[in-house]
Amino acid sequence: MAGKKKQLRQQIAQDVAGPAAPFEEKIAGLLKQSGEFRGHLTGDQLSVIMRKVLFTLVAEQRVAGFDVPIVHNVSVMDVSIAGREAKVFAEVHIHRPIRAFIQFRYCLENDGENPNKRLHLKDNRVEVREITHPFDFGAKAALGIMGVRHIALKELSNPNAVIQRTLPLQLKPLGFQGRLTCVELELTDEDTMLVYVAAERDA
Repeated sequence: MAGKKKQLRQQIAQDVAGPAAPFEEKIAGLLKQSGEFRGHLTGDQLSVIMRKVLFTLVAEQRVAGFDVPIVHNVSVMDVSIAGREAKVFAEVHIHRPIRAFIQFRYCLENDGENPNKRLHLKDNRVEVREITHPFDFGAKAALGIMGVRHIALKELSNPNAVIQRTLPLQLKPLGFQGRLTCVELELTDEDTMLVYVAAERDA
């Protein structure tokens, strides 16, 4: 049984990591070469990054007293950019220690009051839907104690900081070993996201 759990965890991790997209290789290469990356990402490209960000965030959590790693995958990540807004729909499938689907729906927009090209959660609102088996009261209780919506609101209050913390883990398999010192994000009229990332010079 332990072997099957380990195999499932490894398989999911590999599926999430997957082959690197060309734009990820470009980001890692420029950060290693010059310590900076500046470019425009489409909704599809942003979906790739946000999928891995969400996977990492969930992996950091603990479910209501279960001090064991969460075995999960991000089954859906859809990002559409239009009108200087990024609308996101995501679904996480938790396999262990409980079984559940958690769906997130929210919108990111430019933070007009911040001159540092930051994003924020529109209307400070995130819709969370937790799906469990009808009579799995243990899973329902565990999710209630975990406080999924509270965690989501906390993390999404500063998307720039979340990207800065989790992006290096995504780029590590591509040879980037450094630390990010700056992340600027701005949604544009061209329905893209302008991204500027800076890293330590010795990265």
